Amino acid sequence: FVDGNKRTAIVAAGAFLIVNGYVLTADNGTIYEFVMGVAAGEIDEAGAAAFFRDHVINIED
Repeated sequence: FVDGNKRTAIVAAGAFLIVNGYVLTADNGTIYEFVMGVAAGEIDEAGAAAFFRDHVINIED
C-alpha cells in the first residue's frame, strides 16, 4: 500500500470487531487522533488496548 497503512489498519480493526459482535463507538476525530498517535509511536500497546476498551461496545446484547 502506498501511504494507506493507517487507513487499512483501522478499517481492518473495525471489521474484526464487527465480525466478533462489537462496534467502535469513537467519533472520526477521536479515531484520527488515535491512529496518528499509534503511527507516531506516541501510543503503545497498552495505550491501544485502553483505547479499544474505552471505545468499543458489544452489539449482540
